[in-house]
Amino acid sequence: MGKFGLAYPITIDNLVNDYEGVNRLLRHDEWLQLSLLSFVRTRVYDTRVEFELDRLGDWQSDDNTKKVLDILNQLNMSQDEGGPLLRTAGSLDRFIAVTDLMITQGLTAEQALRRVR
Repeated sequence: MGKFGLAYPITIDNLVNDYEGVNRLLRHDEWLQLSLLSFVRTRVYDTRVEFELDRLGDWQSDDNTKKVLDILNQLNMSQDEGGPLLRTAGSLDRFIAVTDLMITQGLTAEQALRRVR
């Protein structure tokens, strides 16, 4: 597990916050992929953003992923920083509203989230 950046046992926290390590493990171990298929709805995500969008029900196309990645790039944020912001916003539309306030008015994520709610 160490070579994937994970500790045993894998927790829900790993699935959410260490998604890249879990994804590396899943892509490496076909037996694990097949056994997980019987327990959870699974989809192999290429990015943390896809995972977060799917979790919110807003992953319908690569266009949504590209929108979020472009916004994160403008804010000089990594996917690990932007993922929790997307999750906290609660939808793609609110994420766009929050990040627009951050970009145009220089607000912090917390300030922009309070305004959008």
